[in-house]
Amino acid sequence: FPFLGVRFVSVIDKIDTEKGIDAKLSFEMLIKNLINDMYAKDISKKIRAVMDTKRLNGEFIGAFAPYGYLKDPNNRNTFIIDDKASKVVKRIFDMYIEGNSMGRIVKILNDENIPCPSKYKSTHCSYKNAMVKRYKWCQETVKRILSNPTYIGNMTQHRQEKISYKIDKFRKIPCSNWITVEGTHEPIISPEIFETVQNLIKRQTVKYSRGKESFHLLNGLVFCKEC
Repeated sequence: FPFLGVRFVSVIDKIDTEKGIDAKLSFEMLIKNLINDMYAKDISKKIRAVMDTKRLNGEFIGAFAPYGYLKDPNNRNTFIIDDKASKVVKRIFDMYIEGNSMGRIVKILNDENIPCPSKYKSTHCSYKNAMVKRYKWCQETVKRILSNPTYIGNMTQHRQEKISYKIDKFRKIPCSNWITVEGTHEPIISPEIFETVQNLIKRQTVKYSRGKESFHLLNGLVFCKEC
């Protein structure tokens, strides 16, 4: 506050930055802030432990169900299928298996004015998003759907986590560290289709625009050593 020219007054701590802070009071503030920080850190660890326990039990802890599902009104920790959105999920998997790239799928969905997950949620529940102008399908959204084991009936969580209890930034978790509990709800996609899609994603097959069904024989198998 002093750096920004703001006067800070605390009656309980007897602090007034306009009058200055003596060494003794400054030391007391440092000790108090350290204790408060340790308390906040301890609370954060306990909350994370409780959340992980619920995840390991196959209980959904998110505010909104993944696209294609709804929260079960009889059990808010599991899902029921959303008939309308689940058809789009199935179509995305089918289009990818048929050879359409993620970019091509995005173009098809946007051209047909099919609401993306964020827009769909904003019209069907209390979901709010500040990025209203970006209510469009993108490749990241399609890839997230194609790689989510939740669609084969497995509750998959802990795909991202907060970097620190002090800030609201998140980082992605490697898929090997996701918490997955099998058979917790009705699947939208069969395990066979899901596995096929994962293999295609690993190969990173690219469809060329030279002609219809123009795939290179070595696509996804041979790579430039410089790139």
